[in-house]
Amino acid sequence: MALREAVGNLYTVFGRYPLNPRMSRCDHCHSDEDQARLGSKPLGELSVEDLDDYAFSALFTWGEADDFKHLLPRLLDLAAFGPERHEEFMAEETLFGKLREAQWTEWPPAERQAVGLYLEELWKGALSSFPGSRDIDTLLCCLGQAVDDLAPFLDRWLEGPSEPALRHLAQFVLANEESLRTKGELWNAFWADRPVPMGQVKAWLAGSTAKGALERLA
Repeated sequence: MALREAVGNLYTVFGRYPLNPRMSRCDHCHSDEDQARLGSKPLGELSVEDLDDYAFSALFTWGEADDFKHLLPRLLDLAAFGPERHEEFMAEETLFGKLREAQWTEWPPAERQAVGLYLEELWKGALSSFPGSRDIDTLLCCLGQAVDDLAPFLDRWLEGPSEPALRHLAQFVLANEESLRTKGELWNAFWADRPVPMGQVKAWLAGSTAKGALERLA
């Protein structure tokens, strides 16, 4: 399933969740106008500006899990294809962390499958070209916010492997080399609260598979 199909599937699967015009919210943080903006357009037409505040506040000071599910397809659509993604949208790591906060791995099977397919296709697509439209370092950290086990994604990285995937690996190593050497951590600060997935990445980088792949690229 290609990424656009995976996004379309999100709209289909989560389409049963309507917009709640009376979402619970912190009245000091979010106004009636903020709430109205979420229903001002069809879901698939909501912009980064329409959703940025909600995406940052979701599940903490604005809305419950079902509210998040209603807006999730558009949030993940913008994360994948939004033209303003890198300039204006909230930190993607925060958005993907909302999936974990909403306990998506405990959702009904069709919903879990839809989110899982999206994550898989997002990763697969990013690895398929170099240079690509996505920063692999950021994307891997995003995945580490959403899932507890990164092994399937790390395994796919070198499945084959393709030249673009190898080049992404080399770039990833260069970006993290100093932080790993001096701090024993990956450089992206969002890893700080995700020690288990970060540990998986560190062990994988130190293993024979990743090292062997880099040697072939050299």
